[in-house]
Amino acid sequence: MRIGFDLDGVLTRSRRYNPDIKIPWWLFLGLIFVKPNKKIVSFLKNLDERDIIIVSARPGRLKSLTRLWLRFYKIPFHNLFCVGLGKDARERKLKVIKQMKVKKFFDDDPKTVNFLRKFGINAKFPQGAS
Repeated sequence: MRIGFDLDGVLTRSRRYNPDIKIPWWLFLGLIFVKPNKKIVSFLKNLDERDIIIVSARPGRLKSLTRLWLRFYKIPFHNLFCVGLGKDARERKLKVIKQMKVKKFFDDDPKTVNFLRKFGINAKFPQGAS
């Protein structure tokens, strides 16, 4: 079963921005110094790597840097998507989730969780990623 995860606020403990507001990509560079959420990483390590899809609202320009961050912290994943911020970020996340046939998606943003649920996605908050 494919499981999807948001990055900031789920794989990391902190969420540093509002996904509805588009901000310059370079303001995200500081996120490389944010440490991962150990509880979620431990959960991911018990999954098959082919089943882990990461869908973030980070700007696309940060995909390579984000991939390096994931590898540095030995976070298993099969695919990484950086869909960017802005008013239609939720729609872009939904498109990727459907395209990748994700069965369960964890996100810390209540608006995103509710939006995904409206479209039949089993969206949840990351309380240890059960």
